[in-house]
Amino acid sequence: MTTNFRYIRFGRSRLGRLTFSKGEITTPLFMPVATKGSVKGILNCDIEKMDFELLLHNLYHLAIRPGVDVIESLGGIHKFVGWKRFILTDSGGYQVFSLAKFRRITAEGVEFRSYVDGSKFFLSPELVVEYQERIGVDIAMVLDVCPEWGASFDDVSWATNLSNLWAVRSIETWKGFSLLFAIVQGGEYLNLREKAVKYLSELPFSGYAIGGVSVGEPREIQWKVVEYTAKLLPEDRPRYLMGVGYPVDILFAVLNGVDMFDCVLPSRNGRHGVAFVRKGTIKVTNSRFAKDLSPLDSKCECKVCKNFTKAFIFHMAKVDPYSAGVYVSYHNLYFYSDFVHNLRKAIRDEDVESFANEWLSDEDIILLKGRGVL
Repeated sequence: MTTNFRYIRFGRSRLGRLTFSKGEITTPLFMPVATKGSVKGILNCDIEKMDFELLLHNLYHLAIRPGVDVIESLGGIHKFVGWKRFILTDSGGYQVFSLAKFRRITAEGVEFRSYVDGSKFFLSPELVVEYQERIGVDIAMVLDVCPEWGASFDDVSWATNLSNLWAVRSIETWKGFSLLFAIVQGGEYLNLREKAVKYLSELPFSGYAIGGVSVGEPREIQWKVVEYTAKLLPEDRPRYLMGVGYPVDILFAVLNGVDMFDCVLPSRNGRHGVAFVRKGTIKVTNSRFAKDLSPLDSKCECKVCKNFTKAFIFHMAKVDPYSAGVYVSYHNLYFYSDFVHNLRKAIRDEDVESFANEWLSDEDIILLKGRGVL
């Protein structure tokens, strides 16, 4: 299977286009995390207006409720969630990590206890591919085992080997109705990462993801893994860094040839009053903003920054925290969209350093220069 992915290289960075039967997406790109069908507090139509091209859902959650049969009977995932563009679904592999107390792993797959009613719920590599194709996703992820940060070499090796074997079973089940991405595991152990890439790149996947990061490891370890793994991945396929992250982490990965990203940070931080702005973040619930009549970010064109002040959002955080979270989450998502669109332009203009100086904090710029990517 050949993936319709074309790219132009600028140093180690890439500007790419991934083509589907109904259109294409442009990379580098960021996916908002709409786990159960929608980003908390934000309408999907508003996310579309921010010009995001790809939305991430989670198969594990959707399969539990409302269920694959229901989504399929209602016309598929796009119609069900009201999203006209492209959808990627995570397989449930992250839940193998995050719900460790509620699952049991065997060679056949993973048995969970449902968070809804406690009933048993089983996912195998075959079922995960079948379910994603039945609901009509555009990009499907394979089932994998994501080890926790700090796991021993033997435990990470076991998880990586099992993930690789499950990848083979996923390919054998795949009918080609969607693109199918493999996931490279290996924790912080670079030899395991290299072994996984060699194994998976022999299989006809549509793209390759770097998994098993952003699970509590220090940034230094994360960057080491990303830098090492990205350069090993096939050049003619999109590269996806799962669960990352902060703008500085995205820029570091892009400067190492990564194309796709997702993270809950824009909405999760927003619900806690933390706004992403040029040169860093601000916590708008801080009392110093109680009488501040400026917007969250003076250069931002989102409707929150155009219409509301820090003082108002500070007030809302005191009297209606949910609404305040919606305001800041909306701004943060817009910020991430704007960040990626401007990053693409900076790559095209070969002026990433000026972009970094405008968007990132001085501390972040020092980090990037220390790694020799700026």
